[in-house]
This record gives sequence, C-alpha cells and structure tokens, in this order.
Amino acid sequence: MIHNVRSDDMKRILIIFVIFLFPFYLSAYRFQQRSVSEILQDIKKHPSDAKLYSELGDAYYKDKKLKKAEKAYKKAIKLDPKLSSPYAGLSSVYRKENKLEKALDYALIASQLNPFKARYLGNVGLIYYKMKDYKNAEEYFKKAIGLNPKKKGFFYNMLGFIYMKNGEYDKAIYAFQKVYDEKPWDKSIYVSMARAYYKKGDKEKGDYYKRLAGDEWDKFISKINNNKSSNSSSSSKIKKGWEYYRNKDYKNALLIFKKYASKDYDAMKGLGLTYSRLKKYELAVKYLRKVYNKTRSNKEKNYLKKSLAFNLYMLAKNYERKGNKKESVKLYKEVIKIAPESKWASYAKRQIK
Repeated sequence: MIHNVRSDDMKRILIIFVIFLFPFYLSAYRFQQRSVSEILQDIKKHPSDAKLYSELGDAYYKDKKLKKAEKAYKKAIKLDPKLSSPYAGLSSVYRKENKLEKALDYALIASQLNPFKARYLGNVGLIYYKMKDYKNAEEYFKKAIGLNPKKKGFFYNMLGFIYMKNGEYDKAIYAFQKVYDEKPWDKSIYVSMARAYYKKGDKEKGDYYKRLAGDEWDKFISKINNNKSSNSSSSSKIKKGWEYYRNKDYKNALLIFKKYASKDYDAMKGLGLTYSRLKKYELAVKYLRKVYNKTRSNKEKNYLKKSLAFNLYMLAKNYERKGNKKESVKLYKEVIKIAPESKWASYAKRQIK
C-alpha cells in the first residue's frame, strides 16, 4: 500500500513537471542558445527592450565580434541606464581589448547596480588583478566569495595567485585547497599546490603534489620556458625601438613601441616620449599619464623616485606644450616634492618661474 502511494506521488510530480515546469526549462535553455539572428528578430518586434540589446551584445561577444558587442551594449544602456548587464558586458569587451581603465569603470558600475551578483564583483577583482592592484583585487574576490555563489573555485584560485605574489604561501595553500574541494579532478590545482609548497620550503609536499600533477607539471614548465623566450625576444625589439628613438627615427620607434606598449612599461614610456617628439601632445599625455600611474604606487621605494620624477616631469612638460598651464604647474610642484634633490626638480623649479 505504501509502495502504491509513493508510486502515485511520483506520477503526479512527473505530470506537474511535464505540464508546468518543462516549458520554462526549455525556454531558459533556448535563451542560452539563441543566435544573433534570433535575437534580432525579437528586437524588430520590441525595439525598445534594453534586455534584448544586452543579450545581443552577449551573442556578439561570444562570436568574438567585439565592436558589434560594444555597440549593442551601449544601445542597451541608452534604453535603460539602470540595467546592470550591459555595463558588465562592456567591461568584458574592454578587458579583452586590454583597455583596463575603461573596463574597470564599467565593471564598477555593474557591481554598484547589482551588488549581490558574485560574477560582477569577481570581474572587478579580475581587472584589478590585471592592473597589478592586488590589494583591491583581493578585496573584491573576497566579496564575491562572501555572496556564497555555487562556484567559488575561480575566486579562491585568484586569491591563491595573489597570495603567491605576496609571498603568503600558507594563505595560498588554503585558497588552492578550496579550489580542490570544488574541482578535485582538475590536475592544474596540483601544480599550484606544488608551487606553493616549494616556495614555502616544504620540498616533500611539493614533490608529492608534483607527482599528482603528472603531465600538467610538464606543461607548466614548458609554458614558463616559452614565456622566458618570448620576453627575451620582445625585450630585444624594445631595445631596438629605443635605438631608433635616440637616432631620431621616430617613425620606426613608434611602430615598435605601439606593438608592445600594452604589455611592457618601458615600451609605453617610449610611446609617450615618441608622441611628444612628434608634437602629438594629446597622445603623449595619454601614455605618459599611464606610465606615471604605474610608477606612482611604488614611489616610497628610493630606487624608483628618480624614475617617477622623470615620468612626472615629462607628463608636466607635455601638459604645458598642450597649453594646460594649470595642470603642468601642479605636476611640476609634485616633481619637487617627490625628489627634491634630483635634476628633474631643478628643471621643474625653472619651469614654474
């Protein structure tokens, strides 16, 4: 009798699912799979629907059509400035294009509009990480974890990388262990555990996780060697760029610095100075400002003070050439404050007079 009642209950549940719940499940599945053409058909029927434009941006982004994705997201924002998803989408587009400052601006807006979405907070953390602002990156990854999403592994993994960079190996091991708890089949986590234990000085445990990593460890070592080779190649080309710069061959210097500026501080500096020599002061200010921002956070280190003073002086000089006297004077004063004994401070004093 009990068996029959349970069987009847199961039948009722199945009927309810098929009649009422399955259509919603199917609709959600189709929504995830929708193509650009399908979304465009819906937009023709509902041209003022911001969510459809945001979905269109997602579809273009998935197809790696970043310019079209950007246009769709901006249209969605115009239709509904309080909708969070297109801001998050624009942030992803700009992150892909390595326009990190713009990516951060839009990621922060998305997280403010929807502060309870872990993915948005994690995206802010990821951009800070790419900008090498590890303190803020850590804060946002922790916030994302605090929202208790189903998949915390990615956020813990990023925290592990931050702790490795900071030399906090026990914290890194704890974070990587959390990743393992979620994805025990992923051998790449054994690589991270091995690295953390080796850095900590625990060779026995390092060797243990290296054995568990198997082929993944060999791939990791191969990747490091390839990166070293690539860095060596780009470094020699950037040196060639500076050679062109010193010989006043600004056209060829510009070609090299442009190629590597997004990834290399020295190339970005070269790009700013080359634009200055070409009297393109708007572009000179743009890149020299980025160079200054990169060195500013390290100004407490004595060996970087002269470099920072030079970068700041050149930024001030280009503001002056551009016709912005007020900003240039402000920056000249900052040069004097940062490195009062340097020759750049002497030059700055002359410019102010």
